[in-house]
Amino acid sequence: MYYSYCAASNLNGYRFLNCANISNSLTLITSIYTKDIFLKYGQDSYLNFLYTSYLLSFVFLSRIKIFPHKNRDHGPEHAREENYNRFIQTFFHFYEFVFSQTGKKISKEELVKIKKELLNKSEIFFPLFATYQRLNAMFTNPDITDKDLYSRIFYDELKGDQKNIVAEFIENYQKYTSQANYSSVETKIMQFILPADILIRYMFLDMDMFLVTETIISKIYDRKVIDKYIASLHKDDHDLESFLLYITDYRHFKKSFFS
Repeated sequence: MYYSYCAASNLNGYRFLNCANISNSLTLITSIYTKDIFLKYGQDSYLNFLYTSYLLSFVFLSRIKIFPHKNRDHGPEHAREENYNRFIQTFFHFYEFVFSQTGKKISKEELVKIKKELLNKSEIFFPLFATYQRLNAMFTNPDITDKDLYSRIFYDELKGDQKNIVAEFIENYQKYTSQANYSSVETKIMQFILPADILIRYMFLDMDMFLVTETIISKIYDRKVIDKYIASLHKDDHDLESFLLYITDYRHFKKSFFS
């Protein structure tokens, strides 16, 4: 990680904002706030949860899933509550999907327990929710229709072997993007937008994940600063940009564990 920090900071300065970097930093924060909960459930459940946190950034950025409730339809507070509840459903459906892709198994009973405990004891879902919402709106433009956007995103795929299933998604995007679960169509097309590798996994590969989180990751950021941001993001997203600028500052790596 430190060599990655050095290479990145030499190329880009001390901060480079793209989906992967934001997702990496957000997932590091997520690991800190969920570690104690996952101790009783084991490393597979913990790792797949972090994969979920990371990969959903790309799902929302590409608008494979959307936040369907608009302020103009429900009022700001009600729309936020409805979108948050929908986000939680979407998140845990994707968590199940990640298990299916990694070849690991989780029982329905254990999934229910994990979900209940996370929602009761962890506030990390609020910065995740705010970040995904911001990414979800990144490519929206009043002059570009949703169908046109998807046609641009999947321009090459529409000319390849998978053109039929991509065309099915584009033609019926309103149905697919507004569902909290993941159909076979979305499962197929997600392979075109998800990254080929998850770099953060090398932090934990063949290691005691809980020890890595405790001894390395927890020392990267100032917990008191993160706590304040999370408390603020619980209420609204006014501090989201400041939060993202803080967690994506490469200098935290140099000044903390690697100093």
